Amino acid sequence: MAYDSERERKRYAEDAEYRARRSATNRASRKRNRATVNARYRKRYANDPNGLQALAHALVVKAGQGDVQALKEVFDRAGGRTLPAPAHSAPRQLTLSWKNPPPASKKAATKSRAGNSSPPTSGSTRTTKAAAAPARQ
Repeated sequence: MAYDSERERKRYAEDAEYRARRSATNRASRKRNRATVNARYRKRYANDPNGLQALAHALVVKAGQGDVQALKEVFDRAGGRTLPAPAHSAPRQLTLSWKNPPPASKKAATKSRAGNSSPPTSGSTRTTKAAAAPARQ
């Protein structure tokens, strides 16, 4: 069995025509079975309330591992879509606070590029002016 898998991987890597055929077959299969697979997932998650939690947990884990698409999904779901800014909006004040701040550095107060001292101490907040967020497409 391992020999066949190894041989398949080698052929896929080296033979462009074989790779194109396999890709076309996979795309056709996904297109043909998309409705069935989606219905199966809808049924599974409708009947299992913990299933959605497991799915959300898996998405957050992937985002934590650096998967860019997972990060986009997590932030879209957590923060919602941004609203378009009014035509003449003034900057607004934004306050950030950390539940578990990073450990204090050895340097007492190093300046970051923005001019704020870093890192914050336990229970501290950092206030900065933020421009209105641009609308997403």
